Amino acid sequence: MEPNDTQAAIEAGITIGALSVKVERGAYGVPYAVVHKDASVQLLTGLQQAEDARAECPRALSGTAQILTEQSMIDHILRFKDKYSVLFATASAVTAIYDYHEPMAQVIIDGAVTEQPQAALPQLRTRDKLARWQRHRAEYTPKLSREWEKWITGAGKAMSQTEFADFLDENDQDIAGPTDNRKVPTQADLVTLGHTLKVTSEDVVEATIDRTTGNYQMVAKQDMKPTGECKIPKEFDILIPIFDGGEKVRICCKFRLQKSGGQLKFGWVVPTAARMLREEYAAMAKRVGEKAAIPVIFGTPEK
Repeated sequence: MEPNDTQAAIEAGITIGALSVKVERGAYGVPYAVVHKDASVQLLTGLQQAEDARAECPRALSGTAQILTEQSMIDHILRFKDKYSVLFATASAVTAIYDYHEPMAQVIIDGAVTEQPQAALPQLRTRDKLARWQRHRAEYTPKLSREWEKWITGAGKAMSQTEFADFLDENDQDIAGPTDNRKVPTQADLVTLGHTLKVTSEDVVEATIDRTTGNYQMVAKQDMKPTGECKIPKEFDILIPIFDGGEKVRICCKFRLQKSGGQLKFGWVVPTAARMLREEYAAMAKRVGEKAAIPVIFGTPEK
């Protein structure tokens, strides 16, 4: 008989009496068989699966829930957490582990710092008895908003005046106007800029000489000047959510304008984009931890 057929033969023998088999129950009721012919022990996985499928409830909670929104993550944690549950946070996601290990507490015994289980003090227990399986989890990976994808993906790209005007027409609702502390263009100012700006350019050569060293420098540059009523801004602000469904934040965009091949090229850059994204992930993890009243650990759990 092939080794792969052993399990099937043992379980079949239980039914038809072909083998002398005694079914025993191990930890948590896991069935196994003692085969008297060679005194070997075989786990009856098929029998266990059949029993589990017909049981009133599972032996233990397990599996990983995939959560779609921040509030749903909070609600899920509040539904399943216990006093030892933990939230792990990385640069892009958070993972709640409901059946996490029981923590240890540091106590001083005879002047030496030792670790003792919090729930068992002053009784002594081993660390192993505090471990749990970490099989019940929930994960939330925030999805970047469509607004963030548009503005950040478009940053650093040179557009023709028509392309820039079309982009503003489609996304003008994201433009944030001036405040008491921010003298930036209004929505109307930017739209007018995109549609009507005309620029004259002059090639300018600047020469300087250092009379002490005699070094001579010549710098050629293109001086662009707007005509009419339009003013070229140094920067403008947008007000968009970073994560889908999240709160809107004000983001500074540095305006870029250049003339190439006789055509104007428009664009912008967002120097703070990477930093803002890191900070928003960290802030999200902190919010979830605070609202769900669960410890937050930045990193990944034991494997």
